[in-house]
Amino acid sequence: MRFSILVPLIALMLLIQPVSADFPVSGTYLSLSSGVAEPYSKFDGKFILLEAFATWCEPCLHEMHELSLLNDVYGSDGSGNLTILSISVSPRTDNLEKIQNFKLKAENLFGFKADWEFGMITQARSNEQSFTSLLNISAIPTILLINQDGSITHKWQGGTSANDISAFINANVTFPESNSYSVIVDQLLGNTLFQFFMVGVLITILFRLIIPKPEVT
Repeated sequence: MRFSILVPLIALMLLIQPVSADFPVSGTYLSLSSGVAEPYSKFDGKFILLEAFATWCEPCLHEMHELSLLNDVYGSDGSGNLTILSISVSPRTDNLEKIQNFKLKAENLFGFKADWEFGMITQARSNEQSFTSLLNISAIPTILLINQDGSITHKWQGGTSANDISAFINANVTFPESNSYSVIVDQLLGNTLFQFFMVGVLITILFRLIIPKPEVT
């Protein structure tokens, strides 16, 4: 992905830095999907690809397109093993309406559907470290690959490609095998026709148990 023709809105210094904390951090973020504060703990036990962005960052539009390619393979459209989370780290300039418009702009520009989670960090209190300080984010876009135990496996700062991230994932990440039986059961339980069928079976069983059979003479 080339950013040479774009206005440099990102800091490209300090490309490789030690990460100061694991994820999830304590506290909440404002969720675009629900419109309310959601806890970071909802992502416990999941593989996460976290994008730190802001709506004034033009290269972040390109990064979202790269995320859409990864989503097709690993996310909700693919294997479902990777949770993608795009978080605005600029609460002073952004709000949920701006994030929604920015998301639509990226979708219209590149022709994809961003159906992963979007949100915005909340400003830290005076006695708290900020989200960006905790995760040592000094440039946007920044991509963090987070393991199931919350450890940050890798960080890409200043923009990267889906190919680079995919190559790293394939070489360094082993996703747990999904339980096909549990998937089938979940699908059946969520199927309306199956639910009606089971209700009919239960009613038939109860009817036979309650109504005595006529005696044969």
